[in-house]
Amino acid sequence: MKLQARAAERYCDHPDGDHLAFLLHGPDAALVAERRRRLTQRLTADDPMRLTSLEPGAVRRDPAVLFDALRSSGFFADAPVVLIEGVPEGLASAVEAALEGLSAQDGRLVLTAGTLTARSVLRRQFEGARVAVALGLYPQPPDAVELEAMLREAGLSCGMTGDALESLVVAGAEMDRGTLAQSIATIALFGLDASEPLEADVVKALLPVTAESETERLVAAVAAGQASEAAMRLRRCLAGGMAPVSIVIQISRHYRMLYGAALGSDPEQAVDRL
Repeated sequence: MKLQARAAERYCDHPDGDHLAFLLHGPDAALVAERRRRLTQRLTADDPMRLTSLEPGAVRRDPAVLFDALRSSGFFADAPVVLIEGVPEGLASAVEAALEGLSAQDGRLVLTAGTLTARSVLRRQFEGARVAVALGLYPQPPDAVELEAMLREAGLSCGMTGDALESLVVAGAEMDRGTLAQSIATIALFGLDASEPLEADVVKALLPVTAESETERLVAAVAAGQASEAAMRLRRCLAGGMAPVSIVIQISRHYRMLYGAALGSDPEQAVDRL
């Protein structure tokens, strides 16, 4: 079976009980790792004792290690979940042998990999098997539904207003997955004892400073003569570690551009100067 994009991400929270093997692949290692964590939590019922991690090198040297791990429940009645991260293409034959004859009474296999092309033997194994699924995970901005789910999982019970959620959606589109996860944790911690939904200004203040976008907003506020907005943006830039001289250079460059455009005798010449 083959799933991609949001369908693959949703699947990690609600895996099909008939599937015995799962391949998570994609170019964003942080995204793949985060979805792998959520999937293994569901498969193990959040019991870390049921999770067995194997190194790709160990399986390559002795494929029987994987075969035995999937069919050994040890001291636990529940089936184990066997995890191999960073699986290379060369492990395809060992994986195929381990999956042959795998039944619902045996363990579950979770593999992670980087970018796999459509010609990948490993990927085709999982896409073509009835009891396996290949999950193609690719970076894309999280939507409001996904962000609300992440906030609930992080422990934010009070929620946030519509404007605050919209601000988080916009900010999340500019962040990598690691930064977004840290921001979600910060917001959840701040709202731990809150009884009312968090307001937009609170959420914005908790978000990390993005140097480029924050400087652009500061310059725009200065040019528009918005003193209080400029002061707030300046504090955020400085708190984010920007040097004062860098801020002055950015603002000066903006005015030099405006001055250069103003020297043009017509709009076309002004654009050429810019």
